[in-house]
Amino acid sequence: MPHSRVALETGMHSPWISRLLKELGHEVIVAQACKLRLIGGRD
Repeated sequence: MPHSRVALETGMHSPWISRLLKELGHEVIVAQACKLRLIGGRD
């Protein structure tokens, strides 16, 4: 898989999976969905 930008929601598995993806060369963004207007602001 080519190096990619990966977005994850915070959760129980986000710390270790984000570390693994970074070690594999991916750009990782971990965010709280409730803090993101486009996700948290939806009905």
